[in-house]
Amino acid sequence: MTKRLRKISALLLLSLLFLMLAGCPGDDPWYKGHFVDLNSVANNSLLGIFGVDNNNIVIIDEDSFGRKMFIYWGNTVAAYDQLNYDKPPAVYSILISQKTEGGRVCFYPDYNFVVYKDTRNILSRPHDEDLLNYAKVIASADDIEWLKQENDWEKPIDESKCVSVKISRINRMQESKTLLVSEKILKNAYEQVDTPQNYFSLGLFYYLTSDQYDRHIYYFRCRKEDRTYTKSYVVMFNKDGTFDPDTGIMEIIDVWNYQDDLKAFKELNGWNTPVV
Repeated sequence: MTKRLRKISALLLLSLLFLMLAGCPGDDPWYKGHFVDLNSVANNSLLGIFGVDNNNIVIIDEDSFGRKMFIYWGNTVAAYDQLNYDKPPAVYSILISQKTEGGRVCFYPDYNFVVYKDTRNILSRPHDEDLLNYAKVIASADDIEWLKQENDWEKPIDESKCVSVKISRINRMQESKTLLVSEKILKNAYEQVDTPQNYFSLGLFYYLTSDQYDRHIYYFRCRKEDRTYTKSYVVMFNKDGTFDPDTGIMEIIDVWNYQDDLKAFKELNGWNTPVV
């Protein structure tokens, strides 16, 4: 083989390898947007978000202790009525992060966000200016004031209130595919609340967060064989993959206002308490 042919062959091989690694845009396991730490806060706070590259994050305020208030915009399975990938529903949320240090990001859990459905049917990633303007329309002054009070805005950071999560670029759709519990147990959880004729799939489960004792919370939607979504639930799995069928599954009635319910669900199931 001549030197020129070897060079062409090497280039073709590299091109093929690049295509294999790139895959389809929706299969990309990495979040490539800005503010990876703030994206990690959203991933561990909001139910059913995809966490992929078409998210948008805009910082809108910062206090003297380094807290950041930011807008998060991204797609969410929580709003699906049926599978319609041409018009994926979006979540528009305002969150507060306490601090970032040592590869981890800290925030106060449960009441660190307010969430809204984005009804504008935006099909592509919006510009930062669009998100800032929309905040003036959809977020009330009372919402912002409540969020600041709950997160000690302009007060010293209370370490005892903080949870800390690892900053990660793995998108939430990809992370949800990683089986922290077995497919059999996920199916068992699904069948606790839905009828056998309805449709089970691993793709209906979205990983939310874990506590320091390896309990894991997932959000999932029930779906019929005609691809119509029905009810929403959260389920908490123990370190060994088991769950309590009586207290470990809870229906989410309002997917835009669930902070109180999710906090009560955690407390009922011993979230962040030692395993006995």
